[in-house]
Amino acid sequence: MSQALADCSGLGMAWCLDDRIDDAGKLLSTSGKADGQASVLDRETFLARKAEISNQAFCATLLKTNRQPAPAQFPTDMPILGDMVYWARFGSHCQKIVTVNEALAEYRWHGGNETVFRAPSIDALVTDEWRTMQEVEQMRSQPGGTVRWMKLRGLLAVRAGIKAKRIRQLGQTEYSREIIQKARSYTGLPLWLAGQLVVETRELLVFKLGRRPRHRQNIFS
Repeated sequence: MSQALADCSGLGMAWCLDDRIDDAGKLLSTSGKADGQASVLDRETFLARKAEISNQAFCATLLKTNRQPAPAQFPTDMPILGDMVYWARFGSHCQKIVTVNEALAEYRWHGGNETVFRAPSIDALVTDEWRTMQEVEQMRSQPGGTVRWMKLRGLLAVRAGIKAKRIRQLGQTEYSREIIQKARSYTGLPLWLAGQLVVETRELLVFKLGRRPRHRQNIFS
C-alpha cells in the first residue's frame, strides 16, 4: 500500500481489506470483495463512508504523516468506535486517500478481543455509534438533509439489531432488550422495524443459506 501513497507529498491514508480469522487461524470472512482494484477517494466520499461506519481495520491501515505531527488525536473516551472517529479526523486533512481491494491483513477474533471486553457497555455499543455518525457527518462540507439522516438512523437500526440478536443468542436476553430500547430512542420505531427486516434477511441469506462461519463471541456480525 505504500506505493499507493508514493506520489503524495502531504498527509495520506491507505487501507486494504482484511481476512477475519478465528482463534485457530481459520478464515471466517473477508471484509469486502478482493478484486485487486485501488480507488482514490475525495474527502466528501471518504467522510460519507466513515459516517456510515464502513469497515477499516487498524491492522489494514497505513498513515503517511510526511514527517509532520499527526493532525488529530484518538478519542480515548470511545473504546470501540474511536478508530472510526480517528480515521475521519485524520482523513479530513489528507491530500490523498486510497482504498485497496486486496486482503493484505488478518484480523483475529478471539474471546479476549477488546471489543468483546467492552461489549457490556450500552454507551460503547450503541450511543458511541450514533455519536460517531453525527460527528463525522457534520465534518462534511455539506452535511446531509432529511433523507441522509434517515439513512444513518436506518444503518444504526441494522447495526444495533445485529448486536441485540447475537447477544440474545448468547443467552443475555435482558441486555438484548436494553440495546433495543436505547437504539430505538435514536432511530424511532418505523426505521427500527425496517432495520430488523434487513437483519433477518441478512441472517437467512448470509449465515443460513450461505453458511458463512462466524466466531461464537462476535456480536458485530
